[in-house]
Amino acid sequence: MVVGFGGYEMPVQYEGVLAEHRWTREHAGLFDVSHMGQARYTGDESALEKLITADLTALQPGEQKYTLLPNEQGGILDDLMVSRPDADGVFLVVNAATKEADFARIAPENCFQIS
Repeated sequence: MVVGFGGYEMPVQYEGVLAEHRWTREHAGLFDVSHMGQARYTGDESALEKLITADLTALQPGEQKYTLLPNEQGGILDDLMVSRPDADGVFLVVNAATKEADFARIAPENCFQIS
């Protein structure tokens, strides 16, 4: 099944939720992030860490964490992935439908290299 999502046509289901769940548990799963908002964050990581729920000081090169972007009241605005591909900065992957708002909240001073 293909559905519209954030301006993209995205496949969301092939053989059904249970069959896909079993396959992933027994073999492996892959999540395609090509439709999502992707950017290298080049700003102050301590400032970024104050906006998300992940400890970036513990994130080693080659590692990735799933984290949240909360609002001022502690509610969840969005979820995202943050990785450290090398020793220079971090790479963020946010949801396609909310990428502009997420990037504006995270780095209003425009410290991104968006890919």
